[in-house]
Formats: sequence, structure tokens, C-alpha cells
Amino acid sequence: MTIWLERAEEQFPAFLERIGAEGDLDAAVAEWDTVHNSCTESTRAPTRDRQARDEAEPHAVSSERTW
Repeated sequence: MTIWLERAEEQFPAFLERIGAEGDLDAAVAEWDTVHNSCTESTRAPTRDRQARDEAEPHAVSSERTW
């Protein structure tokens, strides 16, 4: 069975029925609306304020790699 992420809310109930899953269908379908791994301040592109602050306060960079 193929479930397209773009149509998961409408296709997921058929998948659950097909595998014989039991539980709260509404709660399971609602999980598709939950945002996971969203962008945080530390991973966003630098704003002008943050970029200016970073340029004013350079950070030390270690040449030693610890992989």
C-alpha cells in the first residue's frame, strides 16, 4: 500500500484499517498536524541583527577536529 505524504490524512485511516490497528483514530490522524524538527533560532539563516552581533563578536575557531 502506498501512502502519499501530501494525502496522508485521508489515506492513513485506510492504512490503519488494513493492518488491523486499534486505538484512537482521531488522535492518530491529528499527529499529522504536529510539527516536528521545526527550525529553531540557532538553525535559521542569520538576521541582520544576529549577523551584526556575530561580526562584532568573532568566535574562536579550533583547528583541531574531533570526529
